[in-house]
Amino acid sequence: MAKEAGSIDEPEGEEKVEKKAKKSAKKTAREPKKIGAKHLASKAKVDATKAYPLVEAISLLKKLSYASFDESVELHMSTTEIGLRGEVTLPHGTGRTVRVAIVDDAVLAQIEKGEIEFDVLVSHPSNMAKLAKFAKVLGPKGLMPNPKSGTIGL
Repeated sequence: MAKEAGSIDEPEGEEKVEKKAKKSAKKTAREPKKIGAKHLASKAKVDATKAYPLVEAISLLKKLSYASFDESVELHMSTTEIGLRGEVTLPHGTGRTVRVAIVDDAVLAQIEKGEIEFDVLVSHPSNMAKLAKFAKVLGPKGLMPNPKSGTIGL
């Protein structure tokens, strides 16, 4: 027997409404986030309203560390509108030695052969005319001397 399209007994529609209500109830009922006891203990030792000096903050971080591995730390700084520029000397270096070459006839002959055995090329302004024909080789590799990088001496 076929049911009429407009009949009053339509349990299918009611079931759909109940299922939707259950799904929305599941989404809103969420357990509170669990925070570990070690984390809470270390958080209690830090005053959130106080601005710590850098040295004191680092020593406090080392004391409050509870992980079994070397943790990483992020530093967020507010700088002026001008910005912040500077250099940092890493305590253990990068593990790479920089090979510096000064432009002379022997180096030009090596470049002509395609042998580039240096990381930085330093030149005098008078030698730039000789280097011009190697610009297509050195330029894309970032090895062409230029005043901005300080590799053209006087």
